[in-house]
Amino acid sequence: MKSDSKVSFETMSVEEIVKNFDTNIKNGLSKEEHQNRLEKLGENKLVQFGKESTWSLLLNQFKDFIIVILIGAVIISALFGEIIDMIAILAILLMNGFLGFYQEYKAEKSIEELQKLTSPHSRILRDGKIDVIDSSEIVPGDVILIEAGDIIPADSRLVESFNFQIDESTLTGESLPVSKKAMMLEKKVSNTSDQKNMVFMGTNAVRGTATVVCVNTGMNTVIGGITELLISAEERDTPLKIKLNKFGKKLGWFILAICGIVIAVGTLTQVTTSTDITKTFLEMTIVGVALAVAAIPEGLVAVITLALSIGVLRISKQKAIVRKLKAVETLGSTTVVCSDKTGTLTQNKMTVQKIYSSSIENDIDVTFEGGKAVLEEENEILGSKNNESLKLLLYSSVLCNNAFIKDADGQYVGDPTETALLSMAVKTGIDYQSLKTDWKRVGELPFDSERKMMSTIHEVVDLDGSKKLIALVKGAPDYIKSKCTKISNKDSLEDLDENKLKIIEKFEMDFSERALRVIGFAYKEISKDILDSLLNSETPDYDIVESDMIYLGMIGMKDPPRPEAIAAIKTCFKAGIRVKMVTGDHKNTAIAIGKEMSLIEGDSDKSVITGQEIEFFSDEELYEIIPNIKIFARVNPEHKLRIVDILQSRGEIVAMTGDGVNDAPALKQADIGVAMGLGGTDVAKQASDMVLTDDNFATLEKSIEEGRSIYSNMRKFIGYLLACNAGEVFTVFFGIVIISFFLAGGHVTIEEVLPLTALQLLYVNLITDGLPALALGVDPKDPNAMDNPPRDPNEPIFNKHLISSILLAGIVVGIGTLTVFFYELDLNLDPSFWIDETSGTIYKAQTMAFTVLIIFQKFMAFSSRHETESLFKVGVFKNKFLVIVIILTFTLHLGVIYLDFFHDIFGTVPLNGEDWIIIFGVSSSVLMFEEIRKFIFRKVESNNDSKPVVV
Repeated sequence: MKSDSKVSFETMSVEEIVKNFDTNIKNGLSKEEHQNRLEKLGENKLVQFGKESTWSLLLNQFKDFIIVILIGAVIISALFGEIIDMIAILAILLMNGFLGFYQEYKAEKSIEELQKLTSPHSRILRDGKIDVIDSSEIVPGDVILIEAGDIIPADSRLVESFNFQIDESTLTGESLPVSKKAMMLEKKVSNTSDQKNMVFMGTNAVRGTATVVCVNTGMNTVIGGITELLISAEERDTPLKIKLNKFGKKLGWFILAICGIVIAVGTLTQVTTSTDITKTFLEMTIVGVALAVAAIPEGLVAVITLALSIGVLRISKQKAIVRKLKAVETLGSTTVVCSDKTGTLTQNKMTVQKIYSSSIENDIDVTFEGGKAVLEEENEILGSKNNESLKLLLYSSVLCNNAFIKDADGQYVGDPTETALLSMAVKTGIDYQSLKTDWKRVGELPFDSERKMMSTIHEVVDLDGSKKLIALVKGAPDYIKSKCTKISNKDSLEDLDENKLKIIEKFEMDFSERALRVIGFAYKEISKDILDSLLNSETPDYDIVESDMIYLGMIGMKDPPRPEAIAAIKTCFKAGIRVKMVTGDHKNTAIAIGKEMSLIEGDSDKSVITGQEIEFFSDEELYEIIPNIKIFARVNPEHKLRIVDILQSRGEIVAMTGDGVNDAPALKQADIGVAMGLGGTDVAKQASDMVLTDDNFATLEKSIEEGRSIYSNMRKFIGYLLACNAGEVFTVFFGIVIISFFLAGGHVTIEEVLPLTALQLLYVNLITDGLPALALGVDPKDPNAMDNPPRDPNEPIFNKHLISSILLAGIVVGIGTLTVFFYELDLNLDPSFWIDETSGTIYKAQTMAFTVLIIFQKFMAFSSRHETESLFKVGVFKNKFLVIVIILTFTLHLGVIYLDFFHDIFGTVPLNGEDWIIIFGVSSSVLMFEEIRKFIFRKVESNNDSKPVVV
């Protein structure tokens, strides 16, 4: 017995399959042989390996360097008894960790969802008898009996079949059922859709019956291979996360260096008079902690997480559900979108486009307006009342049809092709219920893959009151016309000669070039004897009905493009985002849709490749040609994964859409995996970063626009927070350096006369600049967000505008805060007087410094709404949330200053009117300096743009 996922079982005959697996079609395996194979090969299950434990997922949330720095701050705060500081920072860490853990925990469920696709029980032959066993016990060589409604339990080869169809949408994403037949293919085919004699684990039998021999189980199945790809697919860090990690490392070394300098300077200035060097060193270490609190942007992690969460809500309004927070930021960086065709770019609804009636010279365009179908030939609206052939063609599309209309809600139910025919005919004005009554169905010859047609027999009352039987037939155009000898021409019949066949073939070719799915129609009047022979025979001869027929015409249909998707693709092109179609469809179908979607124009040979061609190219060759490829046709899961991988190796930020199980590995590998909410499988949804609730490409385009705006806002609040921290570091560092020289030889410690206490700094970082930062995160969307190309993924987050703003703010805020602090402290006084309880000098000075720093940050928040444009042009009140937050945090600060409850906690004292004049006068200066900086940048950039280009 040879069971191997790489063996081409489709090219083997039934006899070779039976011999290869040492089985028997009539009896199946014996119990003993089954047990031996089960012990040797293992159970028919999808194995989960490499899965991270819950604890591992939780710990992963604390690996970012900025998070490590915050953990260090928690430990140091605990060691030195700064309990409030410790609790506040710890709360931030836990909130951020929980949100990240929750998102990743849900993502790990994607592998588990694959298990649900397997059938729990199967009917098999065991020792010549039918037995029902657990599907996990199936082994290669087992003979399995399949009927409509069954889930295929393992990859198997058909050995017998009758009118058998499979829904392979879980694997291929394509919604139309696929006919399967127990035949031998002449050559190996890699695409599962083309393996017409094979069925695969997790797919569904929708019609007919089959007997199959199991050839592969568990991880050797096609879906097992997808499971391995899904597990091996690697998720990349987002561009912002990579940049913040680099920044975090640099910040960590900067904090260690500056704290080391402060501890060294402070200790050395007091070493000559201090009797306890160890105590002095510990005191300076506590001062170093205060400086670290100033330098660490404690609120940054929390604000980023909250801003991304708010971004999730904004994107949800565009009918998209974000499953992973990282998707919000990455959306704005997207450079390439690889989109599935069915349901995303198209409507996922077969719709009649053209009709060819044997009684009309030209083909008929079908359009739908206001719930009605309009038949039009060369600008002339057609009716069927005076054209018996066209009328009978439309009747056939209703009557030779097993789709139906639900009375309750008018919903069309049935096969997509048949519902399209029924919908079109009814919308031309045909009375569905009356027609079904007048043309009573008395027999049916069901479709099968050999005849490639179906027939229904109807009893009709003629004009003279007599009853007659008419067989209406539909099927593959070639098969239909080959069985016809006459052709209907309005009210008469003519021979179907060579000239008429050439006309039919011309229209067939035209329909085919338009990538239409074409159904041929014919009819035949039969006798009561023929009907009786069909109904009473165990082996009826269908050919007595389906021969010598009268040709009626053909109807062409397709899944049309979404109009809004066409507009969305144009917007993406305008925004510098390249859109590529990745589909399992045939090349010609993909090209036809691609042209309608404006993805390709003119010669498509160089912009379209198939999965087979992808296998032919090496990675290096694919790397070179992939920028010019617009459409990938007939691709399988390995091809999709490789496409994403090659694009990412070129530095692209890739969004991939998909709905089937086969899409899951590529969805996980992509920077943004986008699953379909309506037609998507649970596996695809669980592997994705976001889900489109309306399965619409236009929704993805709108989400990218939101992502760009959200990233722009994130830059605003990151710049704002770091500018605030720069001012705090400048204030504390130079305050410590200046004070340390005044305290040399005295009995006052630096810790007692710091410009700002550690708790005040923590309050500033989390509340008074944290909340405005969050408000900047919801700044109104830039209306021109999609007019510019995507940002370079390698572009540093801190450009010249941001760096200059941070440095300028740091200097202005630091100088202003220290000026107010030392003005109140009065350096001419003895340091011991500063901390005298009766004078309260230090408390007043610290309160003034604390307040001026906070007001500085209010002005900075407004200025941070744009890097180069004047605040007065951008608008002070356009971000209403920011205005509310500024008022709220200012009110909170008034409480900290004037309520006795907070005086002991923050060491504050009440301020008078003169103090507030000084505070607002000094702090507003940052706005003036920022306006000057922006003006200079605008002038420089304007001059650079106006310089002539020298060739």
